Amino acid sequence: MHLINNKSFITNNGPNGHENKQSPADIIFLTSADTEITLLSKSLRKIKGRPSVRLQNILNLNDNIAVDSYIKKTLSKAKIVIVRILGGRNYWSYGVDQILADQMKKKYRIIFLPGDDKFDEQLFAMSSIKGNDYRNIWSYFIEGGPENGVNLLKYILYLNNATRKPPAAKKISSVGIYWPDFNEINAETLETKWRIKKRPVIAITFYSALLQSGQTEVIDALISA
Repeated sequence: MHLINNKSFITNNGPNGHENKQSPADIIFLTSADTEITLLSKSLRKIKGRPSVRLQNILNLNDNIAVDSYIKKTLSKAKIVIVRILGGRNYWSYGVDQILADQMKKKYRIIFLPGDDKFDEQLFAMSSIKGNDYRNIWSYFIEGGPENGVNLLKYILYLNNATRKPPAAKKISSVGIYWPDFNEINAETLETKWRIKKRPVIAITFYSALLQSGQTEVIDALISA
């Protein structure tokens, strides 16, 4: 797999203008949330031998020239494009319009998703991926977390290559017990994970948003210390 993340786009006011360093790919993720890019970057490492993927924050595509450059180069061989927009179509209207025009010519599959859990009829209507596939993909984003991130990518591959369909999105509770590589774990199973028995137990509390975005490195380090 060849992954290039959102840091590969440079915008400047010099003589070279906008320089897009992201090469073409089969699957394109565009989002307004760096946390989703982080989650998907980590999830991609768990899927080997799959089509190339590009991740980009639409905040980097902050003017018409940047949008046109990205579409012309990076979307030139796209098969599936996922655009997740917080604020609806009007938040990134030029980008949406140009991607739709490009999709009409190249016929790749496209899905526009809200950046939150509120259904957006306009984004849904513009998507070529609809029905259960639309709802299932959106659910992976809404719930978040490493396991859902991996299954989201597997679902996209399922749509692209007719590979095995992954499980539906797993709901992440706002309150629960965490252990590395487990979204949730009960107290009895947790005790079997302790390397040293009969020592004082210290509880670490943290926001579930860290788990949803896959940013638990600090928590994992404290647990393994």
